[in-house]
Amino acid sequence: MAAALDVCRAPRVRAMLFALAGFVVLGSKVSAQAVVSVGAASSVISSSHASATFPVTIARSSPTSMLGFSVVFTRSSNLSLPSGNASIQIGAFLGSDGAQSTLQVRDLGGGQYAADGVTLGQPCGTTALSGTLFTIEVTSADDSGTGTITLDSVTLRDCNNVTIPSSTGTSGSVTIDHVPPSVSVTSPASPRM
Repeated sequence: MAAALDVCRAPRVRAMLFALAGFVVLGSKVSAQAVVSVGAASSVISSSHASATFPVTIARSSPTSMLGFSVVFTRSSNLSLPSGNASIQIGAFLGSDGAQSTLQVRDLGGGQYAADGVTLGQPCGTTALSGTLFTIEVTSADDSGTGTITLDSVTLRDCNNVTIPSSTGTSGSVTIDHVPPSVSVTSPASPRM
């Protein structure tokens, strides 16, 4: 009798295990294979350095051939692009396996931009695990403050145009300091005799 109960329960147990496995796979969040971040600014924006450049970098755990990327970012209102969209330049990452790469930049308004990079021809994409996707040159007319570059969204595609799981990492900030140092004389020089 106990053996008959176990036989009757076996299909139900298997069905419950499959349902549970499906819930775990479908209900869990897919972990990111790549993280895109804004790196440190090249310098302070000052009278000595009219602009600063931010690298937008990628670090990933899988060498899946990556065909292209689309990154949307926002610059703070106290920053501007000194050469307009030409201030955003393709990095070496996409072309690291020898493919030609290109970058299209769109001004979305309100300080928001989309940078879309893709490889052209063979080999398709890159298998590199890290590098610079593109750079952003910024300047500021403010006397002082902090400017920021914030990543809004990232989409990465493999050579079959399938999305590669990714996430946004750190934002970048730059110090703005156009205020010259002030020097004050604390006592007058006395004439020598």
